[in-house]
Amino acid sequence: MLACPVDQRDGTVDLREAVMRALCTDPRTHQSWAQMRAEVAQWMLQRATRWPKVDATLAAGHTVQRDRAPGEAALRTGARTFDTTLDLQWVLWDFGQSDAREQAAQLAVLAANGSHDEAIQAVYLGAVGAYYALVEAQVALAQARESETLTRTLLTDTQRPRPGLAQPDRLAQLQARTALSRQVLALRRADGQLAQARGELALRLGYPATARLDAAPPIEERLDEGFDTSVETMIEQAQRLHPALRTARARLGGARAELDLAQRSDRPAIVATHQQRHQRDVYANTNSGRSVGIQIDIPLFAGFDRKQRVKRAEALVDDARAGLRQAEQQAALDVWTAYQTVREQVASVRMAERFQHSAEEQLVAERQAFKAGDSDMFDVLDAHDSLLEATAARLSALTALAVGRLKLAASLGRLPHAEGGVPGR
Repeated sequence: MLACPVDQRDGTVDLREAVMRALCTDPRTHQSWAQMRAEVAQWMLQRATRWPKVDATLAAGHTVQRDRAPGEAALRTGARTFDTTLDLQWVLWDFGQSDAREQAAQLAVLAANGSHDEAIQAVYLGAVGAYYALVEAQVALAQARESETLTRTLLTDTQRPRPGLAQPDRLAQLQARTALSRQVLALRRADGQLAQARGELALRLGYPATARLDAAPPIEERLDEGFDTSVETMIEQAQRLHPALRTARARLGGARAELDLAQRSDRPAIVATHQQRHQRDVYANTNSGRSVGIQIDIPLFAGFDRKQRVKRAEALVDDARAGLRQAEQQAALDVWTAYQTVREQVASVRMAERFQHSAEEQLVAERQAFKAGDSDMFDVLDAHDSLLEATAARLSALTALAVGRLKLAASLGRLPHAEGGVPGR
């Protein structure tokens, strides 16, 4: 069982805490766990039907009788009785019906287990996605503030005469004020996106949307693809271990067991019976007896019930078979998509790093040229925007790489437990 983190509605959370909190509080994990426990109980119930069934009946009664002959007074008599009955029934043979019921119940447990694992994966990946969305929103807000600060600085610079001019450049001041208004608007938008991302993460962790959570800066992802097997081998592994496929196979097996049960529903059942009865009245008179026998229950006609049950079971088998094929296709697609995403984002991070390095050098050169009067403020702002774009592209590629690795692990049925951390941490 997970050790749920301490309730913390404000403050900074890291990825591990976010995942653990989501797994502990999300209703989907609780619901799927309850469904699995219910299916286990149903399986145990089917297994219990193989044992004898014993019923006991205790009865106590009082009877009053009035007799009256013509011309005579009424004669009233009363008696008390005590009855004890013990009935035993044991199904000895039902031509595979009990086996089919038990197999269907057991496969329902396996299907519920797969559904539970699917719910865990969905909650896990949802929390990871919300966490990284908040990380990006925090960085975007910081960049918007940095751009606003730079624009204000440039506006101040335009209010002083530039080299070679006796008066400040009036046009440059108007352009600076326009650029500042644009940056203020971008800052407001970034603040709204941060509030939205913060509220989504809070709700996924079981907190109110107004909780002020911050995401701790994630540890840098390793810049290698990390594939030790081919994509074909990964797809084969997903076909064996993916929770959705385990669920689909169990459902198909359960549908086949239900079909087998429907086809056997007209078979007789051989039941061993035993009854023991003891009766005593108020006068201490006793009457006891017992019987032991074999009972054969033979269904003769139930209004074409069996035919319709078989048809329905056959349709459910076809539906489960199609569901299995769909799950196989989806698992292969998930592996392929995550595989390509990891490869693409590793290359994107490296390209963004080169882009960021060039943008940093360009910004330094443009600011020096602006001070010397060789360029205007828009050249500086363009260089700064390029640097922010490169930084955002690198962060986006890093978060996509982290999520892609987790999705690849999930598609292979190897999603790490929260206690063991996550890839790249």
